[in-house]
Amino acid sequence: MLVIVIDELRADHTSLLGYDRETTPNLAALAREGVVFERAFSPAPWDVPAHVALLSGCDPTIAERYLPASAPRPVSLRWRFPAGAPSLPEEMLRSGRTTAAFSDSLLLGPTLGFQRGFETFDLLESRDVRGPDDFGAVGVLARFRRWLSELPEGQGWFAYVQLGDLTREWSSNDEWGRRFEPRAELDFAPPVSDSFETFFAIPRPRWIGAYCTLGEYESYYDGALARVDDALGKLFAQLRTRPDFAELSIVVVSSHGFSFGEDGLVLDHGQLNDADLRALFVVRPADRLARAARGVRVPSTISLLDLAPTLLELVGQTPPAAMHGSSLAAALDAAHGTLTLPPERRVFARFARLDGFAVRSDQSEYRWLRTWRSDRGYSQRAWFGGKFPQAPRPFEEWRPRGAHAAADGARSSDADSAARNAEYEAARVWYERAERDRRTYWAEDFEQLPEAERAAAQAPVPAR
Repeated sequence: MLVIVIDELRADHTSLLGYDRETTPNLAALAREGVVFERAFSPAPWDVPAHVALLSGCDPTIAERYLPASAPRPVSLRWRFPAGAPSLPEEMLRSGRTTAAFSDSLLLGPTLGFQRGFETFDLLESRDVRGPDDFGAVGVLARFRRWLSELPEGQGWFAYVQLGDLTREWSSNDEWGRRFEPRAELDFAPPVSDSFETFFAIPRPRWIGAYCTLGEYESYYDGALARVDDALGKLFAQLRTRPDFAELSIVVVSSHGFSFGEDGLVLDHGQLNDADLRALFVVRPADRLARAARGVRVPSTISLLDLAPTLLELVGQTPPAAMHGSSLAAALDAAHGTLTLPPERRVFARFARLDGFAVRSDQSEYRWLRTWRSDRGYSQRAWFGGKFPQAPRPFEEWRPRGAHAAADGARSSDADSAARNAEYEAARVWYERAERDRRTYWAEDFEQLPEAERAAAQAPVPAR
């Protein structure tokens, strides 16, 4: 079982999901041999909580430690993969497979507990880079290949490969950066901010230090994505030559997306929109599965939380009851037919740049934001362009989808209000459940909070 996770991969920039540039021909070829979940969403628009969801099958709330309001909140203190939570690699170990992880992101290292369940945890650090073949996808995949070549014949395995190429600077310095022509409609240069995170401007770390239009940035990004796809194509070709390829299932997902100006974020991520939350989710089941689905597209709304229970069921393991996600293994069985999920099923997301949450289903999309609340004051100032409003009100948006959107003209204001209330209530129930699980993993930290902060933590979705 091979799981490849690409950070900051914007799903609608993949040609296999209809993008007008040929960015991912190798992933498209893989998709024709398996199943594409067309409406997959991340539960958080940044790396750490998204990977928690993928590796635990739980809402990432469970990995946020309880800290007093007065305490500093660096990522290394705020987040930790909890020892008692479900773990996909641990379950794979119990099934008799050896496990390994390969990453080039320091955020996903042992400091935050991501090594749990992996017998081998290979973190590619800057000091390990000796040349271009050691860096990025090429270097990470080379380390995975080397580990795989050294396994004893017949040994079952599970590998988790994280690729961060799209999180770094992209430019036109190679053939990939010049692969696509910039779009004329994006022929303008956004302002640059001195902040690490900001709204309505390019954050300083993303600026390449030249007068560059948004269209050029987008073409460089698409070129970097095509380069990652090329590296994956070479890996897939090599895997096909292995005698155990018939036993191999391959999964490619993105942890979250990326914005080119949507909701005020320019060359950044951290909002609860489709640009940042819609995820790539492709599964190529092993050939040994006699009824493995091939060339199937699933339009149902799903979450990255569903990955862990799906893979465990695929290898014959029963997913732990504590996982919040649902198995999608039925979609990988051609004999089962089209996957049908309950029409009322919703997926949830939060941990955005601005406080709030999002709810999605096949019928509708809903967002609720307290735009004046953020961990970083400069994000708030950038959003409001100066002083905060005297009496801020939450931003609330509900939109119907598909056939429901076509019939929306006949909706009354009472029906609209009822729909908003239903989505809000669903989010409250979901996050209170996640909060209860969080308290079981961080009970000692919770008890050390001041009483008022304990009460606030138990109501993660505030009164509407």
